[in-house]
Amino acid sequence: IFKGNFSGTEGSAITFDGSLGDARLENLLIYDHVGESTIYMNSPINVTLINTSVVDNETGIVTKSATTIELQNNIFQNSINFKSIGDVEIKSNGGNISSDNTLDNYFITSGNHPDRYETDALLDENYVPLGGSPAIDAGNPDGVLSTIDAAGNPRIQGSGIDAGALESSFVSSIKNADWDSEGLIVFPNPVGSKLYLSFDHPLKEGIKIQIFNQLGQLLLFTDNPKVQNGNDFEIDVERL
Repeated sequence: IFKGNFSGTEGSAITFDGSLGDARLENLLIYDHVGESTIYMNSPINVTLINTSVVDNETGIVTKSATTIELQNNIFQNSINFKSIGDVEIKSNGGNISSDNTLDNYFITSGNHPDRYETDALLDENYVPLGGSPAIDAGNPDGVLSTIDAAGNPRIQGSGIDAGALESSFVSSIKNADWDSEGLIVFPNPVGSKLYLSFDHPLKEGIKIQIFNQLGQLLLFTDNPKVQNGNDFEIDVERL
């Protein structure tokens, strides 16, 4: 964890200057840095950045030479997230979130783990994803080596790996379900502010709905969900 580092106008929290070869940065939380950049690259090096949160800094990544960067499951939430002066090659493996559009030319927006730009990651004061955060269960697990996050907690606590350095106990993704006995479909995946339940036949009696978190704590109970189209129900989960 890098906190409150000060490096002046020409420095950074992490510097690759004249370095060669490969570097892998995983499970890093870097915040409140003051300087020209937070991660500075001025060498022909191959850098892999995985499950790292670069947040609340002046500038995220600055490159000034022929650098190759591989991004996966990171959160960039700074005044400016990326600045390139010189040649750079960036490959995204998905699961990244950026609060601005400085990385949008490199992000992928399709597949199982799309990147998101101009998106608020919705983090708490400790930079852990809040309930409803787009970072929850959004990461690509391929190639992730660490089984714990930057705080030493289990890396996967929900139905998938989170983006960023810190894992949340909240679950935002709900798998579509289709049980023949009930004819029930739950959607969307991932869930936003509204959760929908659709039955393929009229219910004989009213339904009661309970939503729990991964700790078994009851988050919501309703015996009067909003009915749409007779067999469809809408649940407001925005505050969960």
